[in-house]
Amino acid sequence: MSRSRIIRIKDKIIITNYKCMFSSLNNLNICELDPSDSEKYEKIMLFRDPYNRTISCFLNWMIRYPKKKGVLKMSQKQVMCDKRIHKDGGAGWLILILLKESDFDFDNYKVLLEENNLIELFKIYIKLLPKIKDKNSHMHSQVTIVKNNKFNIDIFINIEKKDDLMILKEKVKQDLPKGNESSDENKQLCKNFINNNINYKNIIYDIYKDDFGFLPLE
Repeated sequence: MSRSRIIRIKDKIIITNYKCMFSSLNNLNICELDPSDSEKYEKIMLFRDPYNRTISCFLNWMIRYPKKKGVLKMSQKQVMCDKRIHKDGGAGWLILILLKESDFDFDNYKVLLEENNLIELFKIYIKLLPKIKDKNSHMHSQVTIVKNNKFNIDIFINIEKKDDLMILKEKVKQDLPKGNESSDENKQLCKNFINNNINYKNIIYDIYKDDFGFLPLE
């Protein structure tokens, strides 16, 4: 199934990013993938708070996916050679990137993962993020896709706000299916950690400074 972060539904071009309703958007009735910009189309960008998007990416690709694929029972060599992790829609991208980092201790990672020690694992992810951010588009700034494609955005939709989602639903004239979601408890745990640890919060801010300057965040 072909999917894209830029789609057209009738006279609306919708731009999104991974962990910003990408899967849900691609389950809609789409007229065109990767459309070119045109003045006759309204350009809509879906976005979310960069802190929350960072948390979502971490929980999905550093916690849930490795557990699902049995990484706890694998050696580093087995992970690197496992065809499922390489070919499963590219879903093993983060663990493969981490294993190439000299600062990443895979054995310690597995211990923390088995203990479900989210905070220590989140610290590891945040510390490594400045080094790995540009190695996969899941971690790119949300504004990158707009700058690379030179879109002029007409309307921003914050997918974390119900009122904004109602506006999107009205514009596309379709129900919005839910994609992959992490547990609210785990999300809140990570949010509380960021809010109470200014050094880690600042690391994320510095990495995504362009998003904080571009997106209409409150």
